[in-house]
Amino acid sequence: MPKSIKIFEQLFLGSLVLGVVQAALMISEMGLEGRKVFEVAITQFLVIFFILVLVFLTSRKKSAIAKWVLVVFFVAGIALYIPQLSSMFDQGIMGIISVVQLAVQVVAVYFLFNEDSKAWFASKKAVPSEAE
Repeated sequence: MPKSIKIFEQLFLGSLVLGVVQAALMISEMGLEGRKVFEVAITQFLVIFFILVLVFLTSRKKSAIAKWVLVVFFVAGIALYIPQLSSMFDQGIMGIISVVQLAVQVVAVYFLFNEDSKAWFASKKAVPSEAE
């Protein structure tokens, strides 16, 4: 695994940790209780699990499909995030965490497209068929 892929993985995992912290703060700040806390926690868990799977398929299995799914979701997330950007710092620490999380993810995605990353993904050997 090239260094840029290792950095991608570490940064994206770090951004997920920030997401967990942000979710906990959101639950606390919103004063959610009982079933609502459970619903938010389950939703966050499912999103984080899905992203973890994509990150590990990308970094450990050289999955170009997982890489592009992750990139598409990331770009879609930015499109939803931009309109809220002006109010992020009004949200105190949650807003700061959100901006830092986005910055970390931008850098992580950048590392997916370095020269050594491109070469690494391109080097994935095709699985020979049973007829060969």
